[in-house]
Amino acid sequence: MIFAYRRKDWVRSKREYANVCRKLRDVAVEYLEFRNPQVNDLDHFMGFMRRHGPLTKTVQSLHLLNVHLDATLVLEIRQLFPNLTSLALSDIVCNPPSPYNHPQSDPPENPLPEALKELEDLKIDCRPARADSGWSLTGLMHILSLLSARKLLIWMHDGMCFRDKFDPSCLAGTSAVQNVHVLISQIPKKSMANVMNALSVTLAPDVLQGVEVEYDSKPTLRALGSLLDRIGGNVTNLTIYPLVRWTLEERKKWTDPFDDWTLLDIRACKKLESLHLPIYVRPKENLKPQRPLSHIAVGLLANYAAPTLREIIIDIHDLERPTTLGNRTVLRLQEFDKVVTQARFPNLQRFAVCVTPTRTLWNKANCNETCLAAIHRALPGLRARGILIVSFRRWHW
Repeated sequence: MIFAYRRKDWVRSKREYANVCRKLRDVAVEYLEFRNPQVNDLDHFMGFMRRHGPLTKTVQSLHLLNVHLDATLVLEIRQLFPNLTSLALSDIVCNPPSPYNHPQSDPPENPLPEALKELEDLKIDCRPARADSGWSLTGLMHILSLLSARKLLIWMHDGMCFRDKFDPSCLAGTSAVQNVHVLISQIPKKSMANVMNALSVTLAPDVLQGVEVEYDSKPTLRALGSLLDRIGGNVTNLTIYPLVRWTLEERKKWTDPFDDWTLLDIRACKKLESLHLPIYVRPKENLKPQRPLSHIAVGLLANYAAPTLREIIIDIHDLERPTTLGNRTVLRLQEFDKVVTQARFPNLQRFAVCVTPTRTLWNKANCNETCLAAIHRALPGLRARGILIVSFRRWHW
């Protein structure tokens, strides 16, 4: 009766209640809510939750740090917390299980009961491996094959590498993920392409709808193309951008590995509606006039992009001079007016150009107005059709 009466404000003094006596503590525990627990002692947490069944329904988001996982624990977590919608896994250890030896060539569908199949968000945070355990790519994909989520985020931190090669025979099933975002921090040790290849087998075909990838190399771009060819038939949104250095001075020495539009084959995306591509303007002394900076995006749109596109977004980074926007040798923005036609993309409703000037250009008077006028002159056809949208963004220098 006491807790029923004080239910709204008892949290402020829960320690005092729990310290009165064991009986009052036992009652107090039943009124706790674990909406977003962070857990690094999984055995203790699971034991506590098993003893206090009503609390399991309060868990909505769960963050596991530095824990050992296996198929039994993953299935128990999903069944024990019926209202769980978000799961984050940071620095987990999962030793690859014995091969399942599926009789068919592809893994079966996700083995979870229908009512427990889908999370809203699944985040996998991969940091450089500890010497005593290390990340297993096969183990990671095995855990992923036991889960499904609307959105999957894989974040690979600097120096991240896996201690094994991916073995698809250890998958419990395919994961029905609708949107996947793969992000990298600093320079990984050739792990990105391996992750993309593993995902192309682990994720269920024809379920994927949105893909956002930060690429680091040509092998990663090819692996992304293979992933789209295998499971990207229903992808409607595709965003790619390179792993770049943080400061402008570092970026001046950097070269985008995406130097040939044939590296990324997106022809399998027959239902593509939104395509988001970057262009990084190099300093004048580093430019190659024989190959304009727009040639990657133009090549993809002219040769690989599906006519179903409704939105095209082009990000222009590190712009030092407004005149570059009209330069037919360096940038050649005018090519978009030739390729992005009504006949080629009949459903197109928006062609967006987002410009990120350098600090020097940003601080000049009338920077945005000058750049806007240059873009309008370069793309008169898109402007006349009423689908050209220009915006400006300040880089975090």
